[in-house]
Amino acid sequence: MEEGTGAEWRGSKAYRPYRDVEQHPANLQRHSLTDQQAQSLIESPRTYGNSARSTKERPCDACRRRKTRCVKESGEDKCVLCKFHSQECTYLHEPVARTRKRKAQPIEETNHGNSGDQPPVLRTNVGTGVEEYDELPGESLLKKTLGLQNKHHAHFVGLTEPFSFPRFSLTLGISQKSTQGGAVIVRKVDDFNAFTIREDQGTIGYDTEQSRVDAIQQLVEPHGKALIDLYFRIVHPSFPILHKGVFLEKYARSYREFSPALLAAVYLLTTNYWRCSPALATKPKPDACLLHKLATESYDLTIYRPKLSSVQAGLLLAQYECFDSDVMSCGSRGRLTAQLVSMSHTLGLHMDPSRWDIPEWEISLRRRLAWAIYMQDKWVALIEGRPALLTDRDWIVPAVQHRDFPEHEENNEEGSSEVENGRIIFMQMIELTKILSDILDSIFSLRSHQAIQMSPDPVSALLSRAQPLQQRLSAWSDSAMEVLSLERANSMKLTSIGYLILAHLAVEVSIHRRIICQTMSCASDPNTAAACRIAAKQRWLSALGFVDSLKARHLKSFWYFCSTACLTLLISFGNVLVGSAFDSSEEQFYLEKLKEFRWTLKINGEMGAKFMVTAIRSMILDPREIRKPDPSSTSSVTSPGSKSESSFGISSQNAFGNMSIQPPPGPMAPSDVASGWITPTTFTNPPVFSGFTPGMSMQVPYIPGYTWQPPNFETGPPVNDYLEHMPG
Repeated sequence: MEEGTGAEWRGSKAYRPYRDVEQHPANLQRHSLTDQQAQSLIESPRTYGNSARSTKERPCDACRRRKTRCVKESGEDKCVLCKFHSQECTYLHEPVARTRKRKAQPIEETNHGNSGDQPPVLRTNVGTGVEEYDELPGESLLKKTLGLQNKHHAHFVGLTEPFSFPRFSLTLGISQKSTQGGAVIVRKVDDFNAFTIREDQGTIGYDTEQSRVDAIQQLVEPHGKALIDLYFRIVHPSFPILHKGVFLEKYARSYREFSPALLAAVYLLTTNYWRCSPALATKPKPDACLLHKLATESYDLTIYRPKLSSVQAGLLLAQYECFDSDVMSCGSRGRLTAQLVSMSHTLGLHMDPSRWDIPEWEISLRRRLAWAIYMQDKWVALIEGRPALLTDRDWIVPAVQHRDFPEHEENNEEGSSEVENGRIIFMQMIELTKILSDILDSIFSLRSHQAIQMSPDPVSALLSRAQPLQQRLSAWSDSAMEVLSLERANSMKLTSIGYLILAHLAVEVSIHRRIICQTMSCASDPNTAAACRIAAKQRWLSALGFVDSLKARHLKSFWYFCSTACLTLLISFGNVLVGSAFDSSEEQFYLEKLKEFRWTLKINGEMGAKFMVTAIRSMILDPREIRKPDPSSTSSVTSPGSKSESSFGISSQNAFGNMSIQPPPGPMAPSDVASGWITPTTFTNPPVFSGFTPGMSMQVPYIPGYTWQPPNFETGPPVNDYLEHMPG
C-alpha cells in the first residue's frame, strides 16, 4: 500500500488497489517465495522473446498465471516454483495477448457493441475474472459492496479503536488516512460507523486459495452447475443466507471468484440431496469426506480475511452432518460458533445497517446473516450446554422483514422447496430463538440456577420463572400455526416445517425436564410434583406423536442443524420418565413408548431423514438399569455450576441444569410415608439426566390418593396435539 504524507481526501475513485499500468512483462509483480533458495534462483537475469519460444525458454502455465519469472535448475523437469509448490509444470496454454488498458469510459460507450445478456468482464488477471468489482464495466450487483469484495476485506471500527474518533470527521465513502505505519484506507458508511479496508494478499493461506478452489471444482466436475441448481431448489428456500442473484452472477463469470470455503460448503451440503435431482441420481456421487476436508481446511484459513462469504461458509458447514464419520461431534459446533460470532463482530453484523452507504441487497443480506448467527449461538448453547456468546446489550440488529428476502419466484420443478413457506419458517425460527434466549438466561444460566437452589422453595421459584416463558411459547405457537401447518404443503413440494415444530417441542421438553428433576427433591410438594409430571408426560407423548406423523415431504426436506440434538433431548427425557416412574406399570408404559420411538426413528431414517438414525445412538438399551438399588450408597449434593456428562453425550451445565438432592432427615417412619416419602431409589451407572451422578439417591414423592393410569388413546384426549400446552 502506498504510504501517504498526510490526510488526503480522494473520494470513491481513490480506492484503486491495482493501478492502471501497462501490462508489460517488465511491470508484472513477482511472486516472492518463502524458500530462500528459490528466491536466489529467481533473481537471475532473463531475456524476453516472442510468444513462439520453446518450452525450455517460455514460462510454464503456473508461472504465467502468477506473473512470475520461470526458472529451471539444470537437469530438472520442473521449474523452481512448481517444484516448491509440488505441482505439475505444464505448457498447455498459449500466451495471452497483452494490450494497453484504455482509460475509463462511460458505461454507454463501454457496452457499445457487446452482444448477449452478460455484462463485459474486466480480465486483468487470467482465470480470476475481476480484480475489484467497483471497476467492473456494465451493470453489477457487486458494485459498492462492503462485505464481498474480491481482493480486500473490511474490519469494523469499534468505539475504542484508534480510528474511532477521527472517523467522525470523515465524509461518506472511501478516504485514505496516513499513519506512521503507512496509509490506511477507511470507508465511512454512515455518520457514526466506519470500516478499515485491508488487502487479502499477505494474509495466511491467501497464496493457496486459487489451487484450493480449483481442487474443489475438479472434485465435483462435471456436476458443479447441477449442484448449484439443486442447492437453490432445496436448501436456499429454507435457509436463505445467500443472495441468489449475486451468487449466480459470480458463478457465471468464474467459479474462481468464490471463497474456497463457501464453494465447498455449498457443494458439500447439497450432496445430502443428491438423489433429489433426476440429472444426478444416476451419476456417481463425489467423495463427500474429501470435500468436507477441503471445506473445513479452507474455512480455517479464510477467517484471517473475514468476509460475508466466510460467515456463509461457516453457517453451511454447521448444517452438514456426515452420517458415516460423525464429523460434527459434541463440542465441534461450539468452536465453529465461536469463530462465527468473532467474525460477525469484525464484519459489523451486530450493528444496524439500515442507513449504511452500501447496496440495498447487502443491507438485507446482513440482516439475514446476523440473525442466522444469533440462532446458531443460542441453539448451540442449548444442545451443548454452553453459555451463549451473544448478548442483547450488544445486539442492535433490526428484525427481519419480508422485504429482506429478494427471491419470490417459486420453482415448479418436482421436489423443490417452497420459497414463501421457507421464508416464513425462517422468520418464525428467529422468533422462537428469541424466546429460547430468555429461557437460557432465566432457567439454565448459572446465576439463575444458583438463585433457584438457594431460595426457600426451589420448586416454586423455578415454576415462577418457567410459567411466563411457557405462556410465551404457547402464544408463539398459536401465531405460527395460523400461517404454518404440518399438512400445509403444495403437491409434490418439500416443506421444512418439521424442523421448526421439532425445535419448539425440544424447548418445551427441556423446561419440563428441568422441572421434573427439581421436583424430585425432598422439599417439593407432592401435589405440585404430580401435576408437573402429568403435564410433562403429555408434552413428551405429543412430541413422539409428531415425529411419527412426519411424511416424505417433511423427511426429505431441509432440517436445521439442531434437529438431531432435539431428538436426543426427547430420548433423554424418556429415560428420565422411566427412571422416576412411580410403579412398574408406569415404567413399562414408558419403556414401550421408547421402543416404539426407536422404531419410528429407524423407519424415518430409511425414508431419507438420516439424522434420525444418528439420534438412535443415544438410546440406552435398557433404561431400567439406572434404577438398580444400592443400599451402600449415600446421597450426594451437586453444587450449582457443576458438570455431569450424561450417557447420551450432552452436557448438563446449561441446557438441562443441575439439581440438588437432599436426603430425608433420619430413618424413614410410617409418618414419613404419609407425608410424601417412600424408600429412596438409587441411580447407578450410567447417569441419564443432568445433575445425577453414580450413587446418588433419589426420593420419589408419594402422592396420597393418586394412582397412575396409562392414557386411553381411543377414548381419551389426543396426546399428539401440537397446539396443546402445559396448563398454567
